[in-house]
Amino acid sequence: MASRQMFNPAILLMDLDTRSLFAARSADLPTCLSAAAKPLVAPRAHPSPFFKEGDPEHLRFVYPHEAHVDFPSHWKALRGAEAKIAAALRAERPRTIRAMASQMAKALIAGKRPSGVVLNTGAERSSALQAILDPLYQTGRQAVREESQRLEGARRAAAFAGRQALAADVPLIPNLQSLAPKKSGGLFADIAAQFFDETIGNDAANAGIEALKKYGPDVTDQDVDELEDELYGAIADNADGFCDTIADSAARGTFRAGRGDAFDEIRQELAKQGYELRTIRICAMEKNSCDPCIDANGQTVTPGEDLSAICLGKEACECEEGESI
Repeated sequence: MASRQMFNPAILLMDLDTRSLFAARSADLPTCLSAAAKPLVAPRAHPSPFFKEGDPEHLRFVYPHEAHVDFPSHWKALRGAEAKIAAALRAERPRTIRAMASQMAKALIAGKRPSGVVLNTGAERSSALQAILDPLYQTGRQAVREESQRLEGARRAAAFAGRQALAADVPLIPNLQSLAPKKSGGLFADIAAQFFDETIGNDAANAGIEALKKYGPDVTDQDVDELEDELYGAIADNADGFCDTIADSAARGTFRAGRGDAFDEIRQELAKQGYELRTIRICAMEKNSCDPCIDANGQTVTPGEDLSAICLGKEACECEEGESI
């Protein structure tokens, strides 16, 4: 097993201009005269000090200015939360389908149109999902604090080079013990629960429409239990991959929120000492990122910016905000 490398802040004093990470355009004249060729991205080649054998291979190397970020732990935290959320939703799916099938069957027999049926399981799912997301939010928030503490020496060197006034005997970032836990996964839990119910509700409405096509006016004469079972089977036959989509979106949004809030806190703390915090987009977590995210890697992030806005995967984006010296 390869030994872990120690984090060295000195590497952060290298040229961190993101543009230097891109290879030059091809000098081939026909290519240059045609539509502008897309620059090639230089591969990450600096060994991550946090990589262990068995971690995802695409996280083995980083750019020098990313060496303070523990991508493997982020990857594991996200995958763990996503798996728990998806499992929780799949466990709820049969009960939710049964409840909606029952309501739809009764509505059809009562002569109502499927599109006008309001389906409500009455189940409260947000609390269980929030119990998974709150720790993930805190993980993202604390990770930023740890990253900032690793950058302490490099940040002071950069501040000195820029002649920024910093008190030499005062830590730029307060000790991690002062980082009080926050419960901020509730919003993403509510959205996930709502999306879950709406997806199954749409499937139930479609099943009701098909039943109405099948029976026509005679639908009101059907046995309610038999119709419910028929609707249940039609709804349950739909793929459950949406549970993974919901889990991915909720987990990644929560993790990014934790990191974003931590950067806001640190930005205020550094401003008191005359240091301006700069953060950039880091596209490293996914093995196969989309072109817009790759192109935006290293670009400055404005406070509150939605990193998933340009991603072809939207809320499934795994880009992170990271500090740049």
